[in-house]
Amino acid sequence: MSSRLPVDAEATVRVHGLLWWCMVLLSLGLLVTWLGLGWIAGDRWPIQWVVINGPGERVSDDQVRGRLLDQLEGGFFALDMARLTASVNELNWVAAAEVRRQWPDTLYITIQEHRPVAYWGDAQLLSDRGQLFAEQSSARIQGLPVLRGPDERRELLIKNWLDWRQQATVQGLRVTELTLSERGSWQVVFDDRLRVELGREYQQQRLEKMLMVLPRLALNNQPATIDMRYSNGLALTRVPETTDTEAVLAIQHSTALTGTDRG
Repeated sequence: MSSRLPVDAEATVRVHGLLWWCMVLLSLGLLVTWLGLGWIAGDRWPIQWVVINGPGERVSDDQVRGRLLDQLEGGFFALDMARLTASVNELNWVAAAEVRRQWPDTLYITIQEHRPVAYWGDAQLLSDRGQLFAEQSSARIQGLPVLRGPDERRELLIKNWLDWRQQATVQGLRVTELTLSERGSWQVVFDDRLRVELGREYQQQRLEKMLMVLPRLALNNQPATIDMRYSNGLALTRVPETTDTEAVLAIQHSTALTGTDRG
């Protein structure tokens, strides 16, 4: 059973359709007229204002404007927005950038800067987003730990650093360097002075054991290195002493580790 729209409804639909086509034709006509008169030519409606929003701590307004100066010579309609955005994102310390234009002569740029949380090796910084970016300044940022390891193990390095940093803080220690070797061996440096070898296995248990016995080890003198790669104890050197005086201490614990020595 078929049904038909009332006559008034059909007329309304036809009128709406006619109006829509009129608007399309009018828009095309205006476009052709503007093109003919040169109103939207490449050199019309030049950009007069560049408004930059962002922290401004690491990326200055002058840097941004200098980067884009040669790309703003055309008019409003001639701007290559993708190229402008890419140029801003290429600036050091820029984590993300948004570029938009507003009629008739204004360009708005919003910038989010990287927030560094650690050094990755000697030449790169790690942001709070897990992104790596180059550090072009020769001056080191004080207070940032150093993470070292294969790029493909970055997520694991970050996870262990966050976990072990929290555990160390309870004992009043600060993780200043964390290294994962190509062979999978872990090394932690606390407070720039105490180096701890955790080896290739049982790293969590070994760290917990070291933190538990450290107050006793530090009674007489601060250790310089502690090697936890032993199933029944550890090896250490003291600050004033050299490595040839290293002694193996069999410190038993109720939760003694198992596995191969120095693994």
